[in-house]
Amino acid sequence: MIPDYKIPSFDSTETPSHWLAPARNDTTEEIDKYDRYTPEAVTKNRNKSVNEFEDEAKGKNVKRHYIQNEAVSEQQIQILLDRLDIPTDTSWLLHAGFTGELGDVLAGDLNGDVIFTDPLEPWVDKATEKGLQAIQTRLQTCDGKHFAQVDGVATFEGYGGIYRDGDLLYEGLRCLTTEYGMTFFQSEFTRNCTRSTGNGTSVKGRFKAFEKGYPGVTSCYRENAGLRAYHMSADQETRQRILKDYLILYLIACSHRTTPDDATAGRSPKPLTPAVVDVLPEKLNVTYEEATHAFSRIEAVDYHLQNQINKNHTRRYNIGFPLENQVVMIENTTKPY
Repeated sequence: MIPDYKIPSFDSTETPSHWLAPARNDTTEEIDKYDRYTPEAVTKNRNKSVNEFEDEAKGKNVKRHYIQNEAVSEQQIQILLDRLDIPTDTSWLLHAGFTGELGDVLAGDLNGDVIFTDPLEPWVDKATEKGLQAIQTRLQTCDGKHFAQVDGVATFEGYGGIYRDGDLLYEGLRCLTTEYGMTFFQSEFTRNCTRSTGNGTSVKGRFKAFEKGYPGVTSCYRENAGLRAYHMSADQETRQRILKDYLILYLIACSHRTTPDDATAGRSPKPLTPAVVDVLPEKLNVTYEEATHAFSRIEAVDYHLQNQINKNHTRRYNIGFPLENQVVMIENTTKPY
């Protein structure tokens, strides 16, 4: 059963009662990968030179996890936000706050309001001690109400919420329901040491994918003294459309999972038919045509997030919506919108 507070009503002008896009409840954890982000790991590696590692190339890749204190400064962030036309007193959801230097700048030096989030308790405790509202969560499990409380989402190299196509697809949509969307800060050091794998330019291209499904989305990057701010945001009309599109897929996936055949959910696509759309709560006021258009817009983003090899081998018009470790597959049976 989906709580009513998660579902906004839409009036005759298509304006939602709130901007809440609920979490997908993806509880998959990769705790083994978190060891590199512990306070002990930071203390051990932050002051080491890259040539102190057995392999210099590997050393650079390790070192990049511990440079937030060197890469972020008040002046750089101020200049980048000015160039992006984002007010410094913006309220932020800080994804993967980690050692906290970006949060310190946004909340302290620039007088913004910050909701600090991170998967690891020590960093959440540290942020709390500094007076920030801090929550132990990943972006994928962050309650939708927090997106409704902020003007934008920011992170310093928080790849954990966006490195998988499915994560960026849905978390990107949630971020785009906020006024200033998502701002991803990335250091020159990281770009240089990850360029061989293509990561140095991937954020720009992946943000561009959202423009394919939603012409009202714009993306760009600005750079100052080596620090880049990759940014994407949507105009108000597009934010409303994205929220409704997200809710349509969310509710279809939830409904599919709670039907008698939920044991097979994820093994075969759930066809997007009028009967499926009819299960949506009446307050969403969604027609079958609107649902297929919503699906096609999200599917276009999903397709353009993939590299060319995957595009050549992927069947289009299927979308997987993860819910509590279960991926509900939905298939659009109409022609692309």
